[in-house]
Amino acid sequence: MSASDSYRAPGSGGDSYGPSDRPGYRAMDDAGGPAPAAQEPGGWDTGRLPPGTLLGVRLGGDAPAVGAGSGTDPVEAARRALATVTLDEEGILLDPDPRLNEWGATAVGFHTWFHAPRPQPRHVRASQDGLAVDLAATPGGLLVDTGDGHSQHCRRTAPYQGPAGRNTPSPYCGHAWQHPGRYTVTATRTWTVTWTAGGRAGTETVTRPAGTAQVTVIDLTSVLTDPDR
Repeated sequence: MSASDSYRAPGSGGDSYGPSDRPGYRAMDDAGGPAPAAQEPGGWDTGRLPPGTLLGVRLGGDAPAVGAGSGTDPVEAARRALATVTLDEEGILLDPDPRLNEWGATAVGFHTWFHAPRPQPRHVRASQDGLAVDLAATPGGLLVDTGDGHSQHCRRTAPYQGPAGRNTPSPYCGHAWQHPGRYTVTATRTWTVTWTAGGRAGTETVTRPAGTAQVTVIDLTSVLTDPDR
């Protein structure tokens, strides 16, 4: 097809275009190069370019994201900012507290309740790599490792509720050790963090330490005595 022919998009059924009025095309000058053109409103110079020059094409009319011109990736900036944020809390508690009884320990098979007061949501504004980053962190559940090869996910926790000395399992989060020994209870909390930076937004899920506790487990032997002797 010659340069003077019209073009019709296959199956379009629309109007045909000459080479000078097709969208995105310009007439050629006598030398075979693109005819000089004025700079377009979007700031792109579409005039004559030196051979081998790559022409960037912008699709749509949206403005670039804030900070995009600095070469900083908003996603990476947000992740680096999040890594610097401290999401601390009171820590995990054992209830009944084994340290407070006469043995300073809990007994094999005796249920201990885990309680970790839920921290408040956090909102942090930081600057990372020249971008302003807003972070909103919401606390989620706990993963509790009991130090004896067992772990559990806890959506909520509660302090012990019941008469002293009663061996009652926690309805939410707790454990009964089956062998004597000294164990470390380790809690980790999951946080959901939403962020905005450089005109972008996203959500990240992170974990943070939620405290540790030491517990000693012993065997207790009951001895029945004759009160009349």
